[in-house]
Amino acid sequence: MSSAPTAGGSAGAADAASPHIPADRIAEMRRAIHEHLLKANTFNDIRNIIDTYAADHPDFNPNNSDDVMRVIRERGVVQDLLGRLQQAPTSTTSQGISTKRLNVQGMRPGCRYLHVRVLQGRAFLDHLDVDPTFQRTHQMVVALHYGAQRFRCVPQPCSVDPLFDDDCLIQLDQGLEGGSAFNDVLEIATPLHVAVLREDCAMSRAQLLGENTIEWRKVLKSGFLSLSVELSGDNPGVPSGVLEMQFELLPGGPRRTEQEIAARLDVQRTAITAADREFLIYARRWWNEFQSMRPTHGERRVKVFAATNTGRMVPVTHYVSILQPDRVLDSPLAAARFVSLLALTKEEDTTLEVLQGGKGGPSQGGSAGDVWLAPFLFFSQRRGDICNHATLLCSLFLGFGLDAYCAVGTTMAGATTMFVVTRRKLGPSEYDVTFWDPSAGQRFTTSSSAHPYCTIGALFNHTSIFANVQNSDNAVTCKFDLDNEESWKSMHPLKLRLVPRHAPPPLLWIPLNTRVMELELEAALQSVVGQHRDSLGLPSRWDPDLAFILTQALTAYEHSRVQNLPAPDLGLFNQCVKGKIGDGRTFRGVPLNVAHVSERKVMASWTSSPAGKELLQLAGDDMRLAVRVKCFAFPEGVICTWVMLAASYRVNVAGA
Repeated sequence: MSSAPTAGGSAGAADAASPHIPADRIAEMRRAIHEHLLKANTFNDIRNIIDTYAADHPDFNPNNSDDVMRVIRERGVVQDLLGRLQQAPTSTTSQGISTKRLNVQGMRPGCRYLHVRVLQGRAFLDHLDVDPTFQRTHQMVVALHYGAQRFRCVPQPCSVDPLFDDDCLIQLDQGLEGGSAFNDVLEIATPLHVAVLREDCAMSRAQLLGENTIEWRKVLKSGFLSLSVELSGDNPGVPSGVLEMQFELLPGGPRRTEQEIAARLDVQRTAITAADREFLIYARRWWNEFQSMRPTHGERRVKVFAATNTGRMVPVTHYVSILQPDRVLDSPLAAARFVSLLALTKEEDTTLEVLQGGKGGPSQGGSAGDVWLAPFLFFSQRRGDICNHATLLCSLFLGFGLDAYCAVGTTMAGATTMFVVTRRKLGPSEYDVTFWDPSAGQRFTTSSSAHPYCTIGALFNHTSIFANVQNSDNAVTCKFDLDNEESWKSMHPLKLRLVPRHAPPPLLWIPLNTRVMELELEAALQSVVGQHRDSLGLPSRWDPDLAFILTQALTAYEHSRVQNLPAPDLGLFNQCVKGKIGDGRTFRGVPLNVAHVSERKVMASWTSSPAGKELLQLAGDDMRLAVRVKCFAFPEGVICTWVMLAASYRVNVAGA
């Protein structure tokens, strides 16, 4: 519309309109907008906001229209109104923008909440000139972590300026001593961690684009806060993108001045620094005592400190907690299977820098390579180092009530590694000990020749650290009576407890439609297998009845992996196959286990294995092919996929 004056003289901003629009139509539009504002209770919202703001700011002039507009813009009223007006009633796409209103019914009386709105992202330059194929298989998501609470926004298509438009309600005093009686919100030091990730939908993995820790207590100045949050990515000092966010304190409470907020934050930072320094002094003394006990102790793998993503050095015990995966993991064996499905950062999984920090002594204060990925980022990316896998598995075991510890030691090849040790008491100073490989989900007895571990230099969990002071640190001959000071030198739990730590993040259950995933992958695999065989001049005839039989084998394979059995029981499966294909026919099948639903990757696995390649090139009399997919869902959107390609044919096989 243009802003030309009407023939009757000068017109106001509301009357500036195209001469092609009749005056009665303009009046009708005004009435419709006015009715919408009345139904939405927008006028009362604006009055309440202005009254509250005027009471808190005596110098505010409610008669100044510019000041009033500034206040209601800051409070998000205009943005919320525009979002509701732009809602298309015919839009049903799953990629649509979330414009849901805040549900205050879930707010508990007497509790304090932070309403967080994630508006949009800006300047994610990695997504300039994105290939359309990449767009179809990838999406962007915002993840939030506050204490024992985690939130995940509705995923959006990858773009330079993604429009998230989602919100969540954080209970600020959840899990704090005093609970809802915790009246002074300024005393709550729990940080709000935000991350933007790019998810590969087929590979069940996510890449961190940028993250930051937000000091949300600035909202106490006016009850409302708008922030442009710069996110840190792979390049230090260069923002990977910007996230536009809004924060509102609910219910409204006493306001704090900027000076009060800054002073309190400074006091808390000083207290954390003092506690860290005190523990560092104690750790240095403890380390020197440990080294002086035996000359060879300097070569043992002992881990005391790890650096966080903010650069703070904390005890490794901070990375272990009692984690109860209620209704998402049913047993310790299921927990071990889940952790093994999380990807391992191959380049760093056994480096001395990650696990030991250079020489490993706390007197050196650690190094840049000593950074351990925060659990929140590890969960969100579904990928991390071996230290992340071990600490997560130990935390889950503790949640199930096992006596579990992270072990730092070496493999048979001499590489530094981490694994998990569980103990079961048999008698005085006598324990039945099990070693767990967190990256493979396997368990071993200490006497087993199959386990890959050579030495153990230290054990730790969420309460203490134990350095091995036995004559030998050999994993097989170690004694695991941790109360015996002649075998283990422990750190005092009270000293470790003095170092401030925050509540660990919980695991998220991300709903997955495994049936749809199975059907889509089966159809895609039939297509790529058919194309491959066509290129070889071979026909492809698919047998859905045989495919149906394969499901029980895939379920048996997964059961054997979870239960750590040497082989699945396929007796009934073999009977079913024979009954289905009949006499005089031969059956061949190639099972494959992956943690994704990419037909391209599955096909690559088949063509690179002798058995798979042979089956793809097989030609036989009355040959029929079958493919079956079985997906198992785990927390964090992790998927475990079993695929079997099979064939049945008459005994007379050409070229067999």
